[in-house]
Amino acid sequence: MTKWDVFFTATKISKGLELDFFDSAAKESDPPKPLKKFDVLNIEITARRTKFEGTVVEVRPSGEAVIDAQSTRWLISPATEADVVHPIKTLMHPQIWIVREQMS
Repeated sequence: MTKWDVFFTATKISKGLELDFFDSAAKESDPPKPLKKFDVLNIEITARRTKFEGTVVEVRPSGEAVIDAQSTRWLISPATEADVVHPIKTLMHPQIWIVREQMS
């Protein structure tokens, strides 16, 4: 199980939102890890400095994942060339995921 620090700049999770994932235990030289079921998400809304916890509830063979955050499930997938992204500036490079739809 990996603990991820997840940041976004909007005021709430919604379709189309960019999520910047950082492996909280990784070093800059470590290769990126895939998301796995039951991974813990330490989520921070940077605009509000609000924090809450979420989990990865499903990882699909297509590369998509379902996360549970604030009692809602969201389908996310890695950012593609078509997605416009603005990762937060840090020394580490985030894995960028995009919220594709609300599941429940």
